[in-house]
Amino acid sequence: MPQPHPQPHPPDFRATLTQPFADARQTERFLQLVHAYFRERHRHATFCPATFAMHEGEAQHGLTSLAQVCAQAPAGRWERLIRQHLDQNDTERFAAVLERMFNLSYATLRSRLSVRLQPEDQLDTNLQEHLVCRSDLPGTVTVLMLDLGPSTCAVPAPVQRTWGVDLDTCFAAALANFVAHEPRARTLPPGPRGLVQIRGHSASALALAGAEWPDRGSRGTLCAAPARDSLLLLPLDQPPEPATLRGLARIAHEQFRAGPYSITPHLFLRTPDGAVEALQVAVDGSSVQLAAGPRFQALCGGP
Repeated sequence: MPQPHPQPHPPDFRATLTQPFADARQTERFLQLVHAYFRERHRHATFCPATFAMHEGEAQHGLTSLAQVCAQAPAGRWERLIRQHLDQNDTERFAAVLERMFNLSYATLRSRLSVRLQPEDQLDTNLQEHLVCRSDLPGTVTVLMLDLGPSTCAVPAPVQRTWGVDLDTCFAAALANFVAHEPRARTLPPGPRGLVQIRGHSASALALAGAEWPDRGSRGTLCAAPARDSLLLLPLDQPPEPATLRGLARIAHEQFRAGPYSITPHLFLRTPDGAVEALQVAVDGSSVQLAAGPRFQALCGGP
């Protein structure tokens, strides 16, 4: 049975994501290209090493996921990838999109709503107040998204308020759209016996729809949403062996470290009645520790 982590709070895993490059030269090259992007557009931005983000006035451009994308791509593609990513987050573009959304009704937009999981600390408290989002899984934020054709956009709270529709209805419609239309593939990756991986552009959001999982155990299911495009499922028909838990925790942690668009290294137990409980994961070299909650301890025969 897994022993609780000795610390009352898990370590700050986001710190492990700020340097996805192999060496300091790659990091410096990446930052040079980001700075060049802003200079070419005569826009002033400063880099904050603590959060691995660019600050342009009050706007913040998180760079961690972009850095992960570049770290996995040939260096010759970095400039193009950086330009595409930052163009999508351009404040002038967002203002035009916002104006368009204000002019459309909920009935018009309902079929184009979707959901996306994001790490809790990626959206600071001030930003969360301006977007339609909520907390469904510990350590994550569920964001209401709108498909605009060539791209998707988080729904601003002022837009949602004009619809005259409550949040639960909006999220229910968005999740139903996601389950019905989001392309994904089921694979059996190397790892513990019975492990299933769902891959797709935003496959992690399927963690919110346990009833739609293709693989569920009679005693519950362990799941992990380490990165945006990955959902790991381990059906449980009996209490899991410690080696099985360590194997799943390592895979989740490795995918979280690699990204891109990392979400959480932790595991979640979904019981047959739909309850969800987090299992905090700490991986340090060969050591794997899990902080188990009461539901998981009961499943394993603990007190």
